[in-house]
Order: sequence, then structure tokens, then C-alpha cells
Amino acid sequence: MIEVKPSCPDKNIFSWADSICKANIFKIAILVLLSFAGCIKEKSTVSNTIFTNSTSHAIAVNAYAGGQIQSASSFSLSANETKQVFSIRNGGIGIGCSFGYYNFPVDSFLVFFDSSYSIAHYKFTLIGNKPKRYLYSSKRNIYNDSSYVAHLVYDAKFKREWDLNYTFIEQDYLDAR
Repeated sequence: MIEVKPSCPDKNIFSWADSICKANIFKIAILVLLSFAGCIKEKSTVSNTIFTNSTSHAIAVNAYAGGQIQSASSFSLSANETKQVFSIRNGGIGIGCSFGYYNFPVDSFLVFFDSSYSIAHYKFTLIGNKPKRYLYSSKRNIYNDSSYVAHLVYDAKFKREWDLNYTFIEQDYLDAR
């Protein structure tokens, strides 16, 4: 009689396959847990800056840095126009931040009325000699956060959204004349 010996020395031929399968299941479980950990919502605050021209004059706002116009921070408004000029999303839940706050690296703003009259908006220190100007302490200054009226538009656990409104008024035009 011829005796046939199994080629696998282990009596349980499936033990090797079971250990590989268990290791793969463990790896898959770790990957699934990590993918759920990546789905944690981040908190954010959105700030929208809206400018309103309540005058009958065309307005151009030019931002300056180092004597050069910064077109990304400049804008214009037609008479009686309202326009969202700036929007940004920040991490964390907080209060909204104004256009002036985010443009603090800009030296100054020069606001033109009807391309004829202008008034400068300066930060804490004067960098120019414009006789018609709003200092930072003025409630009319674009840099001053207190110049904006804040409206909470949306408030939830992971997101807060603010509209910050700045309104040009007839007095601004008169101050520029």
C-alpha cells in the first residue's frame, strides 16, 4: 500500500488563511474609524462686508499701500447702490470682522465722490497730508470696526455668519467738499 502524506505540515490547513483574514479585518476597521474621525465638522465664522451708498453721488474707494492703488481692495458704488464687497471665512466661532480690519495692511483709503471731491481714511497714524480726512477714531472711518453695523445672519453649532454694513451718507460727501 502506498501512503500519501499531506504537503502542508500544519494539520489545520485554514489557520494560516484565518490569521491573514483577521489581520485584514483589523486594518479595515482601523481605516473605517479613521475616516469617521476625519468627518469632524470644523467651526467657522463667515464675515460679509456690505457697503451702501445712500447719497446721490457716485463713489470710488481706492485702497493705497506704499503710494500704489491696491485694486483688490478698491471698489466703486453708483448713487444709492448697495454691494457686498468682501467676504471671508475664518476658523472658529466668533464675531464678524470688517473690511477695514482685513485691509489693515493697506496704508489708507481715499474715497472719491463724483470723481471730484475726496476724503482720506487713515489708520492710527497719519501717513499723508490730506487736509480732508477721517482719523481712525472717527465713526465714519472705514478702518474703525465701530463704523459698521453688524447683523447676525446665521448662528448654528458649527457656523456663524455675519453681515457688516457700512453706509456712506450725505455728510461724507459734505466733509469731502
